[in-house]
Amino acid sequence: MRALILTFILSISSSFLQAETLKIVTGEFAPYSGENLNKGGVSTQVVKAIFDEVKQDISIEFIPWNRGMNNLKTGLVAGSFPWTKNVEREVDLLYSEPIHKYKLVSFVRKDSSLLTTYNLNGKKLCQPSGWDISFLDRTSAAKKITIERPISMESCLQMLSLGRVDVIVMNDHVGTDFINKLFPKNSPITGIDNEYFGKKFLLYFIVPKKYPNAKKIIADFNRGLALIKSNGKYENFVRELLKKETVKSSCGTCNHLGSL
Repeated sequence: MRALILTFILSISSSFLQAETLKIVTGEFAPYSGENLNKGGVSTQVVKAIFDEVKQDISIEFIPWNRGMNNLKTGLVAGSFPWTKNVEREVDLLYSEPIHKYKLVSFVRKDSSLLTTYNLNGKKLCQPSGWDISFLDRTSAAKKITIERPISMESCLQMLSLGRVDVIVMNDHVGTDFINKLFPKNSPITGIDNEYFGKKFLLYFIVPKKYPNAKKIIADFNRGLALIKSNGKYENFVRELLKKETVKSSCGTCNHLGSL
């Protein structure tokens, strides 16, 4: 009898935990996520499909990235996406299996000397505040690069167009989207796809380690990801990503990547 009662209590507890709506946050990172993008962007659609597969209710809110990371580290939200992985973040966060892969492309002015000889020694790199720069660990030139950190990627691109910085390094899809919006005609910027920082980078769903049942959330997410890959939904999302990406590409030589 006691065993039966215990089983019943555990069953009720499990159902209660599953019924909790998980609060998820993301930010503006077109074409992956964005409040004004169709259905919130490709990554938003992927995350919703994953949690649908494992019957977990979620809510998704679009907030600034810095606030999102603060909320994660303090355990105020259950998760966020899409994020790159670095050593600093791994202290406080659990990472899912990767949800996207991409290339890092160097965006420069069309008259840049870097188009002829790609040497970053003494160059000025622009990356917005809060954006990951751990990719610099992959180059011996890192200590010889000056880094500018304005508040937005739009500011970086304006600085690049004016020749105040030499290069911006970012996700191929994201860079193309930003440039096409900021310079719809006669863009002064182009992309260099030379695998200088490596061939492949990954984006993840993350959960704060201090959040209740954090490991279970990650395990459920990975299970849902495997399910949408096996039933073909994931490839549909990737095709949507590739379709969106270059009505007018800012990196004609880029070999874009989407699926895993």
